[in-house]
Amino acid sequence: MQVSHRKPPSRLASDSLPRRTACAAHLYLALCLSAVLTAVGCGGGGGTAALAITSVRVSEASTRSPLSHQVTLSKAGGSVAYSLQAAPTGMSISPTGLVTWTPSLSELGTVPTPTIVATRDGETATQAWTLRVHQGVRMGVTLSPRGHTNASTEQDYLNHFQNRSNGKVVAFHGKWRDSVSSAGSIPALALLALSESKKNGYIPVIGLGWSDGNGSPDLTSDSNSDNSWNNPETRSEFLAMVEALARDHAPSYLFLGNEVNSYYVTHSQGEWTKWIEVYQAAYDVIKAASPSTFVFTTFNLEKMAGGGAKNGWAYAPHWQLIADHGSKLDGVGFTSYPYFDFDTPSAISADYYTRIESYWTGPLLFTELGWKASATVPYAGSEADQAAFVSRFFELTGQVDLEYVAWLFEHDWHNQASVPAFIDIGFKDNLGNQTRMAATRWAEAVSLRER
Repeated sequence: MQVSHRKPPSRLASDSLPRRTACAAHLYLALCLSAVLTAVGCGGGGGTAALAITSVRVSEASTRSPLSHQVTLSKAGGSVAYSLQAAPTGMSISPTGLVTWTPSLSELGTVPTPTIVATRDGETATQAWTLRVHQGVRMGVTLSPRGHTNASTEQDYLNHFQNRSNGKVVAFHGKWRDSVSSAGSIPALALLALSESKKNGYIPVIGLGWSDGNGSPDLTSDSNSDNSWNNPETRSEFLAMVEALARDHAPSYLFLGNEVNSYYVTHSQGEWTKWIEVYQAAYDVIKAASPSTFVFTTFNLEKMAGGGAKNGWAYAPHWQLIADHGSKLDGVGFTSYPYFDFDTPSAISADYYTRIESYWTGPLLFTELGWKASATVPYAGSEADQAAFVSRFFELTGQVDLEYVAWLFEHDWHNQASVPAFIDIGFKDNLGNQTRMAATRWAEAVSLRER
């Protein structure tokens, strides 16, 4: 974008006026300034500047974080009386000018226009706000351009990266290494996430998976065939990689391991304990290199809660895995597909997501979320139910501390027929020829809820 810069004049306009004319011009400007000040704060003060509210207006308020705003004035001293006009329900101002308010979910997207009134020694100053109320959550989708992953063009990726209707975030869920021989180096997908985010203005969420959805790990090394976290070479390479990623790139969000409870239910307690040791060591090196990086791990919610009957799962609940990580979690991540158990969104129990708070009370991140737009035995699904699930999810999570929520795919996966559980789960078909109702419902949620 080109910006036109006008060359400033060599002298002020009044410099070229006769002295008497210049004085008249200065008097005229003073009268105009007086009129402006009078409009801001009413008379008095014996010729001194009128009372004015100088604190910067607040433009947003979140249902997650109570608003606290201290009013400041142009002149000190004297007894000041504060009040609010046309304030939303629950907003108050203290005798010292501290405005406080916690908006409710019913006020999302509304634009209440409270006015602060300050009165002192016969002078009154006012300041009106226009507020956008949001839920304080970040939203997005996982990496899923048109045609992914066998027919995507460069333009498809560009369109995907620039599309903000899905939210400000694009999530890159990849492997922790590109090959055994390259272990210790930052994976190419993570580097792509970071470089493209700078060009296209999205927030990257980087996931480093080391086992698949069945719990099968990828942990052997060049000189050691031990496919577990007992492998010292693998541990060293993993820690070197995350330290370099944090030191050189300081990602906003970084999660270590995807659906790690799948590893837990298929391996020994000793092997799980070794992972916890690696996770905690990785957390420390990441924070030392990039204190602002939000570090966490993810679990599959249905499996952790003892659900997933339609998948044939019969695992005992294992919520204790959260506590196993100790204090080294900035948040807890979940993937969630309630159609593994339910036929309709309305059948999802009211405590489906709030039950997590019995085991974790900090920020929650839903790194994958979805509902199918078509039924494939044994899973239910329809376009209407997919859209209804978007609404149902936010209805059930309205009171929890949501940090980030991602729908699994913008576009369906090209090879979806090989995995019936995820057929037609995107907002659009693979080539973008069909846009589903859920896409509109999600975009509405973005406009209301995203910070």
